[in-house]
Amino acid sequence: MITEDWFVGFSDGEAWFTIQMASGKLRRLGFNVTCIFRIQLAKQDLDMLYRIKEFLGYGYIWIDNRGWGTYIISSKADAIKIRALFNAHPLLTEKHKAFTIWSQALDLIIQKKHLTPEGLLELAVLRDNMNQNPKRASCKGYRNVDYFKDRLQAITNQPIIPAPLKSKLL
Repeated sequence: MITEDWFVGFSDGEAWFTIQMASGKLRRLGFNVTCIFRIQLAKQDLDMLYRIKEFLGYGYIWIDNRGWGTYIISSKADAIKIRALFNAHPLLTEKHKAFTIWSQALDLIIQKKHLTPEGLLELAVLRDNMNQNPKRASCKGYRNVDYFKDRLQAITNQPIIPAPLKSKLL
């Protein structure tokens, strides 16, 4: 039987939080920002993902071509629900730091700050602080804060530096 405490403990070991900043031509600033929560399991454990989805009552499951399954929460409404669960039943490992940053990003999205150049850059800083893995930063196609800063300055024709982040960027 799945309980909230069991789910949080399982998430401490198997889940991850992501701030996705994907190109989106329909967006005014050219990016779509989403806070995503995921649990990925091998095909022999897919039943557990379905039990988790049934327990929570939201999210969806995607199965890749190898048969691995991923339980995904990507809508803002569902992200707010899962955040409330983790606030009521805190994560106990280092994953709590990633959750805290993810939660700050969710707040910016709720406040619609991701629709402003300054807010989008702040989200890029949060994402970089969350993903301090040197391997990830060197991956082909990884877009760091400098990439977003340059793109936003090109779009707006003005420097984009949110006041609380100036010391981190200059």
